[in-house]
Amino acid sequence: MMATSPNLPRPDIYLDWARATRFRDAGGEPNDSDRWLWLLIELHEGQSAKAFAELAAKYAEAWIRLPSHYRWPPDDLAGSRYCSAIVSKSFLGCLTGDALPAGAVGGPLFQLIECIERFEIGFSTAPFLPPAQPPSKFAPPPKNVEVVVGIVDDGLAFANRRFCTEKGKRRETRMLALWDQGADTPRGGSGFGRVHDRRDLDSWLDGARTPAGVDEDLAYALAGYREVAHRVTHGTHVMDLACGADPDDRSAFAPAIVAVQLPGAVFTDTSCASTAVFLLDGVRFVLAQAHRLAMPVPIVVNISLGNIAGPHDGSSIFESALDELLTLRGPKELRIVLPEGNSYLSRCHAVADLDTALPGHDQVEVNLRWLIQPGDGTPSFLELWFSKLGSPLTASDRLEISVEVTAPDGRGLKVDRGKAKDTLVSVSSDREVIAMLSGMCFAANGDNVVVLLAIAPTGPSKLWPDVSPGGVWTVAVDYAGTPYLLKAYVQRDDVAFGRRGAGRQSHFEDPDDLEFDNHGALAVTDQAGAFTRRIGTINGLATGTFVDVAGSAIRHSNTRRTAAPAPYSAVADPDASVTTPGTRRRELAITEESLVLKGVLATGTRSGSLAALSGTSMAAPQLTRSIAKQLVNWPPGSANKLADHAGERRRLLPMEDDNLERSKRRRGVS
Repeated sequence: MMATSPNLPRPDIYLDWARATRFRDAGGEPNDSDRWLWLLIELHEGQSAKAFAELAAKYAEAWIRLPSHYRWPPDDLAGSRYCSAIVSKSFLGCLTGDALPAGAVGGPLFQLIECIERFEIGFSTAPFLPPAQPPSKFAPPPKNVEVVVGIVDDGLAFANRRFCTEKGKRRETRMLALWDQGADTPRGGSGFGRVHDRRDLDSWLDGARTPAGVDEDLAYALAGYREVAHRVTHGTHVMDLACGADPDDRSAFAPAIVAVQLPGAVFTDTSCASTAVFLLDGVRFVLAQAHRLAMPVPIVVNISLGNIAGPHDGSSIFESALDELLTLRGPKELRIVLPEGNSYLSRCHAVADLDTALPGHDQVEVNLRWLIQPGDGTPSFLELWFSKLGSPLTASDRLEISVEVTAPDGRGLKVDRGKAKDTLVSVSSDREVIAMLSGMCFAANGDNVVVLLAIAPTGPSKLWPDVSPGGVWTVAVDYAGTPYLLKAYVQRDDVAFGRRGAGRQSHFEDPDDLEFDNHGALAVTDQAGAFTRRIGTINGLATGTFVDVAGSAIRHSNTRRTAAPAPYSAVADPDASVTTPGTRRRELAITEESLVLKGVLATGTRSGSLAALSGTSMAAPQLTRSIAKQLVNWPPGSANKLADHAGERRRLLPMEDDNLERSKRRRGVS
């Protein structure tokens, strides 16, 4: 007998909040007919993104559309089960149990829904044109490419001579392609954004040539590329550390580059919740461009971005997708590098072992104090992740935890075994939802129980006229029966480098945790009896099994041998970290010259300029360069061992010659 409704996929824990607030995080409230949303999708075992994309293109284009690199992937990625898609609001409703349209039972739309194992939501940020055929109008790839470095970031100065070769007065790009995902007019065949291939980039450089050299501002104007207007951008700095080279030095390491400019709206979403969709598309684009080369070459992709929240066990869709790609290609053909994160001292992580009942009681209670700052113009999110002690979670498990929240004005929210969602509304006449507490077993976001507390901005704006109260929100957690380990994460809410924003980072207030030690310095060790933890603060996108991860170190002298972990450099929980010998590198790199000389030097957006930027985002590209050189048998530099904040001794990458010379000039050392 044919089923009248499909088996529904695991939904995103954030979906109820997005619907209750009418998708304000997407930047507005257009009519339902205009609403298209991005999804990050995992398909069931036995399904493939290629077949899924073909079925969608043939029968369901009015409901769901996929970028071209899923419909026409390289042969070895044809079996991939992960993809992104832009879907109509009606299709999203079908995924969550709304009625199917008449005649859909057993048809292509029904089949598409049944293919999906789980999905996470993102937001549409650019027009989408369904690709009708594989992109073909690309310039012939260059010869003698040994390795490709992919940079997925923000602000990529393709005209800077550090990313070019020079023949006489002519400057030629080393980029195979640049995909501007946020461009207004789709071009290049991916479905959204504008793809500039090598021929395009060289034409912009030729068009900007003057007797004095290349007018780089004119090159960007000709390309319609607006993301490098500032004197320094995050992506250019990262790209220089990963693959920049002096074109006058013929012996310099100068790999081919594929660059991906993320949409600006990704950085407007301070939580980075919408980022993963575009990051995965960026990685797939890098692989597709490298596939066009005459011979297979190793690929190293740098993603110097991250967030704070997430399951932190590699079970998110994005992390699982990266692990799948790395498994399909193997460690000698593909590596993906991420930063370890800068949240070590952010007070955004708490841990509680709900295992032993208190004397005379049949339950254990944990009280967390979450401080949301006044004047925060963006929503704040707290994720509570519960893992069963002694046994894995199964799909048949139910919520066995009670979570009660008290707002600063005394109003409350609660979820327990009998209630999976609760909301708090404003006191205005509109009665808009300003807070939501929801719990779910086996949500799409990870493989454990998750409870999400979402809070509207505390500062009013056009999109958010009704605000939540600022101050301390108390979160009480208790259980009776099954023992759990609770790991709580406050989601990132700061403003991306070089971008404007209204976010203000919230954090835990724990009376048992010391922010400063007895000497007035920042405390860098966890306190006994405190729920707040520094250990386990690793980037929520970087806990997959096979990705490479870089942390930060600070130099303590003019020599290469004296260093310490940077105070902000996050670390994984040693008991939970995944290590796979021979395939995964977890190393440290210098990102602070000293306590006074902040950051590490690399190029600004214009040729000949320098800027100093800090953070593990600048450690990741140094590891990217090291891996790329290793894959093409460049001799490795000598390295020392350095203990990180968790006490694990890790390799400290030697500084590249360019960085050493810059450092010497900065320090006044001959």
